[in-house]
Amino acid sequence: MSYRLSNGYVSLPSRYGVGDSYQHHVDAGRRSPRWNSKDLGSNRHGRESPRLYGLSELERNIEAAGQLESDNWMGHSKEYSRRPPSPWQTDRSRSVSPLRGIHTLDCYSKQPVSSEYTRNVSSPSLSRRSSVSRLSTWSPEECGMEAPLSRRGWSGSEIDLRASLSESAQKRSDLVQCLREAQSKLEEQSEELKKRDKELEMSRAKTELLAVKQKQLESSISELEKEKGWLEVSRFEDKKQRGELQDRIINLEMEVMLAKSSLENFNYTNELMNQKISVGNDEVNRELKTARENLVYFRNRVKILEAEKNQAVEELRKLQEGSQLALSQTNEANQRATETLRTHQNLQDELADLQLNFNNINLEKELLSSKVLRLEEKVSDLTLRLNVSQTDRERYLKEKLELHRRTQELSLELERAQRGREGFNDQVSDLHIELVGAKAQANRQDQEKVQMKEELVMLKQVNEKLTTELGQIQTSLKNALEELHHTQAENKISSNLAAALEAERKQLLEEKQTLMAVVENEEDSENIKELRASCTHLQEERDRLQARCHDLEVTLDQAHEQLGSQIQEQQQVILYWKERWQQTAVSLKNTEELLDQERAQFQKAMNKNTELLQDCEMLQTENEELCELRSTISRLEDENNQLTKKVKELEQSNHLEHLHRSLKESTGETDEMRELYRELQKSHETIKELEVERSDKELEMRKLKSENGSVLRIELDACRQQLELEKSRREILQCRVGELESKLAAERRGQVSDFVCDHNIHHIVHDMDIERTHS
Repeated sequence: MSYRLSNGYVSLPSRYGVGDSYQHHVDAGRRSPRWNSKDLGSNRHGRESPRLYGLSELERNIEAAGQLESDNWMGHSKEYSRRPPSPWQTDRSRSVSPLRGIHTLDCYSKQPVSSEYTRNVSSPSLSRRSSVSRLSTWSPEECGMEAPLSRRGWSGSEIDLRASLSESAQKRSDLVQCLREAQSKLEEQSEELKKRDKELEMSRAKTELLAVKQKQLESSISELEKEKGWLEVSRFEDKKQRGELQDRIINLEMEVMLAKSSLENFNYTNELMNQKISVGNDEVNRELKTARENLVYFRNRVKILEAEKNQAVEELRKLQEGSQLALSQTNEANQRATETLRTHQNLQDELADLQLNFNNINLEKELLSSKVLRLEEKVSDLTLRLNVSQTDRERYLKEKLELHRRTQELSLELERAQRGREGFNDQVSDLHIELVGAKAQANRQDQEKVQMKEELVMLKQVNEKLTTELGQIQTSLKNALEELHHTQAENKISSNLAAALEAERKQLLEEKQTLMAVVENEEDSENIKELRASCTHLQEERDRLQARCHDLEVTLDQAHEQLGSQIQEQQQVILYWKERWQQTAVSLKNTEELLDQERAQFQKAMNKNTELLQDCEMLQTENEELCELRSTISRLEDENNQLTKKVKELEQSNHLEHLHRSLKESTGETDEMRELYRELQKSHETIKELEVERSDKELEMRKLKSENGSVLRIELDACRQQLELEKSRREILQCRVGELESKLAAERRGQVSDFVCDHNIHHIVHDMDIERTHS
């Protein structure tokens, strides 16, 4: 066997055997155009009916064939060795196409793509008798023991002729195998070259992607620097606002210290605050409704995108089925189709990632809305607690007033107890019960004070939790912004990939044109027509997929814009809730100050209660002294009874005269007591009227403070002076009443024997008590 080793024949097999004998092509039954018509294989008869040649004819034919073949072989081998390679052949040898090696030379027989191609193609020049399958079927064991025809002499028999034919058939089969092996090696080399070209293209794409990523990182760094500057400006503005708020808080504290005198004013401000909170809640509900409508819109949009995704998946499945049919026809079309499918699968994965990011952003938005609802609930709880604390304060003030009134009543009752003798023990027991109730109330107030402290601690903890939640919301928003930047970078990368795919498409189109120029010579084959139809079909499908990708990119841009608008809305909501939180913090500070004031007032009330308890203890000691006096009085009464029994008859006239005198004096003193009591009632009524007027004037002062604050202060001072005058008058009247009571007690002690006078005085005091209860 011999091969031509030439630069111009990369895939050209040898057409001649060892003994200068002609060798047919594997699948085309044509002879070489340089072969003579006197060929041994030019007979049209098969192996089944061989033609009987004469010995002389056989010898002549063999000698002529040997000479012609040797001449042709030597001449063409010299020409091939001296001739330079053609440019068309070098271009074909360097091409990356998988069809390389199919058409190596136009002047000789063409190699097919595969064995299926040889079966499908029916060439008219192919002779059935000259094919490999119709050669001799003798085994190599039968022919192996015989020497070749060139080494032994010609015997002129049919056996030698058959042996030579079998040797030529065996050589042909060996040559076919060698040619197939060479073709397989060439195909492997072409595949390796394709792989290297692909790796080079991938490396170029990667370098381009890295450059794009670097640019994107630089742009993201610049954007982050801009955001940093914006955040610093916002922090500076926040500091300014905090300073202004602190100044306002200080001014408000001064105004509160000046104008916090009554309970009705506090209730009025609470009503105003409740109205503001209700207005704020209405606005928040409106904003929540709008946010919910936006969520419903985005959910519908996501459903539409999912439906489009399912349609795209169905279309891709159809395309995959068509690509499988095309893969069975050509490897080149298969590779291109797989590359397009990969790109589309990557695009679908990117779309899925973007949809996942969109869903995550929606989830974060829902979490933010839930946190906002929690904040609103906490604010409502705080308002409820404030209302509860206000009601408790009002109740404490009422209890304080009741205690003050009760102390006055107890003082009056104690003074009456000093006057009266009968029913004194009952009054002492009532006083003891009231003292126990006062102690219990003091204990309750202590417990409520502890509860208020605990509530303040809980409010502080809630405030800290709210601040931490705000920080978490800010961090989540920053993460969402970072994810948006990342999605934008991925979108740019996908656009670059699309550009690279378009460049590859252009290259493939150029290769296709070259192949079409080569294939135009073979218009007779039906398989090539089918390949053209499949290629056109794949191009149409590729155009459809590119249009689909463009539509999907448009939808992605719209989704990015919607996400940007949502993020801006969330930032506005966060700013709004920051302002609301600052307002709540200011209100909490005000409530803490009011609670501190109430604590101070409560401490004052507790001090007064301790003083009252001390006074009650003194009264108890005085009651004990009165009990001792009662015992002495009872003893003296017994003695007087005995004296009266003895001296009754003698001193009746004197006793009656003395009774008349004492009755006249007691009536005069009782008239004075009644007048003083009436004056006290009038003073109490005037004090109440003045307090009502003071509350009204304080309300007017709140309304007209900006206009005439100094005039209202003067009026307040005048009202306070009037109150002080009324208090001084009441104290003077109380002193007079005490003096009169002391006089009456002295007269009672001096006139122990005057039981009737004492009885009358007791009735008068009882009548005064009844009148007081009625009043």
